[in-house]
Amino acid sequence: MKKIPKDQNWHYLKWLGIIVVSILVFGIIYNFDTSLSVLSLILKVLSPIFIGLFIAIILNIPVTFFENKVFRRLTLRNGRIWSKIKRTVSISLSLACFFLISAVLLSYILPKLGESIKDFFNNADGYMQNLTERTRELVKKFDLPFDHESIDFSWGTITSFLTKLIGESTNDVIQTTLNAALNVFVSLWNVILGFILSIYIIASKESLSKLLKGFLYSIASEQRVTNIINVLTLTKKAFEGFIAGQCIEAVLIGSLTFIGMTIFRFPHALIVSFIIGLTAFIPIFGAITGAVIGAFLILLVEPIKALWFLIFIIILQQIESNVLYPKFMGQQIGLPSLWVLVSVIIGGELFGIPGIILSVPLCSVLYTLLHEWILKRLREKRLCRQNATHIPENPSLLTEEEFLSSKSDDDESANTVPTKEKNKKKPQQSKNAKTRKGNHSKKSKK
Repeated sequence: MKKIPKDQNWHYLKWLGIIVVSILVFGIIYNFDTSLSVLSLILKVLSPIFIGLFIAIILNIPVTFFENKVFRRLTLRNGRIWSKIKRTVSISLSLACFFLISAVLLSYILPKLGESIKDFFNNADGYMQNLTERTRELVKKFDLPFDHESIDFSWGTITSFLTKLIGESTNDVIQTTLNAALNVFVSLWNVILGFILSIYIIASKESLSKLLKGFLYSIASEQRVTNIINVLTLTKKAFEGFIAGQCIEAVLIGSLTFIGMTIFRFPHALIVSFIIGLTAFIPIFGAITGAVIGAFLILLVEPIKALWFLIFIIILQQIESNVLYPKFMGQQIGLPSLWVLVSVIIGGELFGIPGIILSVPLCSVLYTLLHEWILKRLREKRLCRQNATHIPENPSLLTEEEFLSSKSDDDESANTVPTKEKNKKKPQQSKNAKTRKGNHSKKSKK
């Protein structure tokens, strides 16, 4: 294959690009505040696109399930009619399932949740009085340096404090409320635009993939394009695995919490289970936050049961994360706990809750790329076998026989034909043998 000759002016264009990029980097560093404001404006304008891409990743999971699992035979045949309508049918069924599940949950959970919240506020004075008496008893029992008579938890003191605070800064509260309402409206509109955009992305994902590949091959070498596509595929798998895993974990932990609280007769079972299932979407800190909120709600009713609830939720989370979750997921995101904690801390400090949620799959991609790069370097130096998938604890230099044997094992496994394919080939060979025998017998008769 002949190489395409480069343009004669490529050398000058390369240096011109380096100079332009250097000037841009210097300008960004010199005017850092202005650059941040411009970047935030760009992100604000492009936020519907980012939301659409995120929703498209989520929507692609059920769409792929319907195409490759439910309608597998039709997809394999790929007839004229089915090839035109399979994406529309899969998207429609995915949206119908989403809205149906949402309607069922809202129609069942919201009334029960509303009743629990209403009962909680109706009995709030009794809860506060009970909490005050329990606290005074603990202060007397342990001789703490507090005046137990001055301890008073009541909604009256809380509401008077809030009223005084609002009265002192009425203008600020009104302005803050208006800004919050405007931000909610803008966010809701961006979500609606992103949802519509995600449907178009899923409907035309093959054409978008061809366009992206063509663009990459037109500006970069084949090896670089292959590496970029591998990274994008890995990122897609990481995001899909993380989203599916978090949804399964939220449903599992919420359902098991409700069943356990009902069996042990903990108060506010539905509202606490809903909070724990909702906070389970946030890695690491979500479980802690949900457990603390649930324990506080139970503490207002029965303080002793709050301690038992914390013990119950800790045991339940250990069983769910180590036994049930791996069985349902099969393979987890593949990221050690230390890396998860570091990614959550950094993502939360930079971008808040969205950073916490998105930092884990991104860190998983970086961890996988680093792991593969280390294995590649170890193979080049013959410090691990050719077919090694994990970094050895004590890398040692392999002999030539060990290295060649590991390589030959890979070659043999690659050249082996599956038994199903062999069984498929045998009938064809027997048919060919029969036809040859028939032709030979005809010739002999002639």
